[in-house]
Amino acid sequence: MMLSVSILAGTMFTGGTAVQADPVAIPGTPYDENGQYDVNVPHVVINQIYGGGLKTADDVYFSHGFIELYNPTDADVSLNGWSLQYADRGDNSTTGSTLAWVKLDLAGEIKAHSSYLVLGENIVKTPLKVPANMLTDSDQAWPANHFINNKGMKVALLSNQTLLTAVNPFEDRPEGYVDMVGTGSNDGGSTIDGYETDYPTGSDEGTSKKKSIRRVHFIDTDNNKQDFVQVDYEALASSDPALLAASMPRSSADGAWYVPLGLRDTALPAATAGQSYTYSVTGTVYGGQSPYIFNVTGLPGGLAYADGKITGVPTAAGTSTVGVTVTDSASASVSGSYSLTVGAANDNLQIVTSALPSATIGESYSATIETTGGSAPLAFSATGLPDGLSIDPAAGVISGTIDGTPAHTALVTITVTDNASFFRNIVLPLNVLPAARSYEEKLHVSKLASYAVGTTNEDGGVAEIVKYNKDNGKFYLVNGSANPPTLDIVTLSTSGQLTKDKSVNVEELSERTAGFVYGDLTSVDINTATKRIFASVQEADYAKPGKILMLDYEGNLLNTYDAGIQPDMIKSTPDGKYVLTADEGEPREGNGENAVDPEGSVTIVDTATGESVRVRFDNPAVIADDVIIRSWNVDSDGQIVSAGTKADAVRDFEPEYIALSGDAKKAYVTLQENNAIATIDIAAKTVLSVKSLGYKDLNDPNNVLDLLKDGQIKLENVPFKGVYMPDGMAAHEIGGKTYLFTANEGDATEWPVEEPYTRNGLTKIKSIKDKLSDGSAAAVFLQDKGTTYDGVEVLSYMGYDDVYLLGGRSFSIWEADTIKQVYDSGSDFERITSSGPYAPYFNAGHVNLDLDSRSSKKGPEPEDIKTGQVGSRTLAFIGLERIGGIMTYDVTDPENAFFANYTNTRNFGASNKSEILATDTGPEGIEFIPAADSPTGLPLLLVAFEVSGTVALYQLDVSKVVLDKQSVALKTGGSSTKLNATVTPAAGAAATVTWASSKPSVATVDASGNVTPRAAGTTVITALSDDGFAEAKATVTVTASSSNPGSGSNPGSGSETGDSGGTGGSGGTTPPASTEEPQSGQPPVSTGNTTKAAVEAKAQTNASGAAEAVFSLEAIAASLESLRKAEAGQTSELQLKASDVGQAAEAVVRVPAEAWSQVNGSGVAVVTVDAGIGSVSFGRAAISSLSEAGGEVAVSVKKMSVEEAAAQAPQASRAVIAATLAGKPVYDLLVTAGGQSVSGFGGGSVQVVVPYAPAAGEDIHAVVIYYIADSGELAVVPNSVYDPETGTVKFSVTHFSNYAVGYRKVSFADTASNFAADQITYLAARNVLTGVGDNKFSPAAKLTRGDLAVILARMAGADISGASSSGFIDVESGAYYAKAIAWAADAGIAGGVGQGLYKPKDYVTREQLVALIARYAEHMNYALPKTTAAITFADQTQVSSFAAGALRSVQQAGLINGKPSASGAGSLFAPKDHATRAETAKILAQLMQSMLK
Repeated sequence: MMLSVSILAGTMFTGGTAVQADPVAIPGTPYDENGQYDVNVPHVVINQIYGGGLKTADDVYFSHGFIELYNPTDADVSLNGWSLQYADRGDNSTTGSTLAWVKLDLAGEIKAHSSYLVLGENIVKTPLKVPANMLTDSDQAWPANHFINNKGMKVALLSNQTLLTAVNPFEDRPEGYVDMVGTGSNDGGSTIDGYETDYPTGSDEGTSKKKSIRRVHFIDTDNNKQDFVQVDYEALASSDPALLAASMPRSSADGAWYVPLGLRDTALPAATAGQSYTYSVTGTVYGGQSPYIFNVTGLPGGLAYADGKITGVPTAAGTSTVGVTVTDSASASVSGSYSLTVGAANDNLQIVTSALPSATIGESYSATIETTGGSAPLAFSATGLPDGLSIDPAAGVISGTIDGTPAHTALVTITVTDNASFFRNIVLPLNVLPAARSYEEKLHVSKLASYAVGTTNEDGGVAEIVKYNKDNGKFYLVNGSANPPTLDIVTLSTSGQLTKDKSVNVEELSERTAGFVYGDLTSVDINTATKRIFASVQEADYAKPGKILMLDYEGNLLNTYDAGIQPDMIKSTPDGKYVLTADEGEPREGNGENAVDPEGSVTIVDTATGESVRVRFDNPAVIADDVIIRSWNVDSDGQIVSAGTKADAVRDFEPEYIALSGDAKKAYVTLQENNAIATIDIAAKTVLSVKSLGYKDLNDPNNVLDLLKDGQIKLENVPFKGVYMPDGMAAHEIGGKTYLFTANEGDATEWPVEEPYTRNGLTKIKSIKDKLSDGSAAAVFLQDKGTTYDGVEVLSYMGYDDVYLLGGRSFSIWEADTIKQVYDSGSDFERITSSGPYAPYFNAGHVNLDLDSRSSKKGPEPEDIKTGQVGSRTLAFIGLERIGGIMTYDVTDPENAFFANYTNTRNFGASNKSEILATDTGPEGIEFIPAADSPTGLPLLLVAFEVSGTVALYQLDVSKVVLDKQSVALKTGGSSTKLNATVTPAAGAAATVTWASSKPSVATVDASGNVTPRAAGTTVITALSDDGFAEAKATVTVTASSSNPGSGSNPGSGSETGDSGGTGGSGGTTPPASTEEPQSGQPPVSTGNTTKAAVEAKAQTNASGAAEAVFSLEAIAASLESLRKAEAGQTSELQLKASDVGQAAEAVVRVPAEAWSQVNGSGVAVVTVDAGIGSVSFGRAAISSLSEAGGEVAVSVKKMSVEEAAAQAPQASRAVIAATLAGKPVYDLLVTAGGQSVSGFGGGSVQVVVPYAPAAGEDIHAVVIYYIADSGELAVVPNSVYDPETGTVKFSVTHFSNYAVGYRKVSFADTASNFAADQITYLAARNVLTGVGDNKFSPAAKLTRGDLAVILARMAGADISGASSSGFIDVESGAYYAKAIAWAADAGIAGGVGQGLYKPKDYVTREQLVALIARYAEHMNYALPKTTAAITFADQTQVSSFAAGALRSVQQAGLINGKPSASGAGSLFAPKDHATRAETAKILAQLMQSMLK
């Protein structure tokens, strides 16, 4: 008989009666009556495929590549909605991956027992070397240019038209799967990446230009290699013309066709006496015309034939010859004989294998079950195998690749059955290890120096917090081991053993306050803006408030402030205005008699006023429902066993760590025991939100961990939850968004310090496992684990739905606004420390270095985390408290952070306890020192180790880049200049840099550092090292070429000498001649509550034609001293005036770095730079940010024409600029620090004053300021005002660029005679409050609460595009006012009306209006002036309490006067009346104008 593979006949006759199979869901598909895939169900098949290559050729056998389908069923099949899909490698390669699938949507029908032919592109190239068979009849064709390859292809047939994405769809058989074939070419070693079971390839099997592959007798066994044979058309043409004709492709035009009836040559499966047996004889037939009639004879005793199957239980061993005869509907008949062996029983089977090797997720696995005895063949089966593994039933080999399952220990039951039905079982554990990961170090960290306090303590608390002072090069260390405890001051050197300069006796300083008894020194912070040191000190009585000490750099006490109970972490805002402490308020005496649970709080001290406010967590409305709150109640053993309520939060919350937003307006506070982060509005001193961090799924493959103290490393998944409970936290601005970084340590509640505990939140699994909810994942997991996990420490008060572990053993990154997690390091820390040199000490402790000693607790315990900018990269540094060392991660892309380094300088070879403790053990505090502040010029880390009492100095051994120029001055049209970069490359890095310009429209830079001027303006050129960890910058200022350079001048000199001093704010280092002339200082003058001191410097014309005035350190220092001696309590302002500016179009004022540093340290509130052309006033935030930037400060004010400004803009914007600003002055404002352009001012704003003479007929209220963006877009600056007394325009901005005076009069038909007409004009011109349509303003109309939020956001110039949800349930996210309300709520301006409502469509009442105005002023850091005597309104008692204080402030500021009463006795405020649009316009315009005076 012909060797072939089986098909299952669609219709059968048994015993003379036809039995029709149930129809499938979709005719022509291989699915049974239950919708299950069954290849034996008759279905449409891919019968033949041929490809002639990917281009025309002159040696092809057919004119087109083709795919022939065949329908072996008795019914026509509609192909509408079906698709044919195809993929090849896209070239002549014979190996490698294929390209993406392409599909052809089929149409029409394929007749019963007929073909359906699909052609590819015509491939005939004339003249032909040999004649080609021209295919003219087809049923469908691929689109033009779709060639069918001869070098390997894959074809899939689907009953739907969904494009395939899987490389090999046979593996998962997507919905609609019908058939597939994959084939290599006839080249040796040719492969294909998609096929059924195996594929044809090579010279005897694969395809070529003259060879197709064709299915044998329509048989489909899901094995392409067996089901298809090669058709060599060229060979058949000469050797067998009849077979050639039979093998040619057919289309529907050829009608029905068949292959002869036949039986395949196969053996019947063996049977065993006493065992059930089933075999379908329909698998022996192929071809002919169904239906079939079967006749089966010669069966062994116990077996019978019925309905196409041999079934039963054989009764005795032996071999029988079974006869099979099949007759088709055309009366063709074939017969065959088959051997059927029945084996005897023999019970000597034994399983030898006693253990299975461990398996690793994602890696190939193989293990053989060894046996002895038994009657062959043996049958192997297994239950409990992890997904991806299977056992070969004949060979007993467990193999495969585990995927999609967590790491765990699987209990596998192996069953081996012999031919006599005897069997043996064995249960074997299979340890599934997590997928292997590689951690490549991206940088090297080396230890340079160390400092030791001389004391160790295995419980910690020795050297805890360390801070570096860049001003004096010293670090300040909290030394808790000294008696009394001290603040150690140590000069930082870069090698050897560091020695202490002095110790500050903090106990003595704190007890200078009468009645205060020193308890503990907990934290320190340094503020270089104010030259102050701040330390937090706790009282000896755990229930009494602590203190904040303000010291100078030498440790002298300057002031003390009250703090909350148990102040711990201390943090000051960059400008030094506010100092915050996290007041833990721990119940340190437990729940014993007379014990108390003090309130946790955050203390906020306003250093300007001395006011100290404790921010309490007493507002349940801001606390999320899923925040953990512990009940105060305990059981008889002192165990906390239940949750508390939000009302308990005021005492239960224990603030741990503080980080600040980029603008220092918000504080983020970790509540470690509560697994939450609180957000606080610093200026408003209110809690905005308390949000839970959620839980870590420890069944996630990314989160494997070792929970068992069993002396081995066993990372696994468990169906438990990890509670992050972060300790340290850092905040960092990346891409304009604030992210929070947390070290997820975990912390237990155990009070008092010594046992027995009377307040205990820690227990072990053995105490709760019997209480777990029935059917919960944790309960199911533990039910067969015995006592294995009994010793694992867990929280006792989380209920019994799950098991909750302390800590995340990781660090996480969160969006600050939403507290949404964007990254977690998963199990990285344990994976990294479980390999390499640290593996023997994996999860070791401070003293106990035994492997695994901390696994059942909190593992490595991430403690502190800090972030820092290193070149173009942002790095995070995490200390591991137990095993020790610092993990470094690159977090430049927060959502895709990755490991960069692990450094551990602990000496694990120490031989005794004292040596173990004394070696960099227990990292507690980390301090990052950027390269700019480092004595080595490379980034440094200081790490305080609380157990060993040491501080280690580490250096990040990255590349270093230095430029030969920090500033360059060029002229438009001038020649280029070259910047030279000196690179000290890190190991493995190239000594190369990549150059970039921040504004290529101003100047470009090529790969060699050549800078070419393009247009007037300023840009920053950056040279970035090869490893990305170092960069250097130079400021390039390009000025317009002078048309009349003047006698004797060199018009080209500015562009040929890049370091000649430059123009404008270029930061050049060569001063003009004026530096030798005396500078005059004027005595301080007090006006109101402001004292001003002025210094004047004569301007000289520099090489670029700018008027340049350089102020000396001595003159500025003298003026600062005079201000210091002036009347105390006054706001101080330093004025720097450039004289003799003349008619210069540009003026530059330069202040030496040391002078500016002294200005910053003096506490001066305002520095006004009067450049003659215009003046610029810097507030505290701006002063501080410029000081932190370092280097000489240069301020440039340049006046330009509109034409010059338009020329710098993109072509598309020039006409609009010229038309809008025609005849108006334009000012280019620039400030540099250390030669680097500064565009922002530390979250603060800068006030600018420029002269302007209104044109005839101009309404001064419509005089505005336009910001000219780099894109050429014009934007109205909301905060500007024309002052007719001085003839100037004043405006406030948060960044420097090009600004122009403009005129924008918006007129309304209904406001000419209104009392607020001028104010309406003012606001409308600035797009703050606009009309209502039809040229009307509707001054008497009422204003809604939603509209007022929009107006206030416009006044503030707030960017609300990224504002998140406000949280008010009645504010729809898509409403026009939604983002403005979210901004106002976030800023503490709008707080809603209660019950989660804002009522945006309600009209604003007058008392609501003044309340919002007062809060807006506070948000804008504007103190409302007291220009008017306070009055008491006749209806004062009707004013709600929330508005009373605000009304007084707004009234005294002269913004509101009240209404006359009907009786004439006094004025009415009318608090409940609705505010009109005109009233609101007048008040808001006056407020905006007063803020600019």
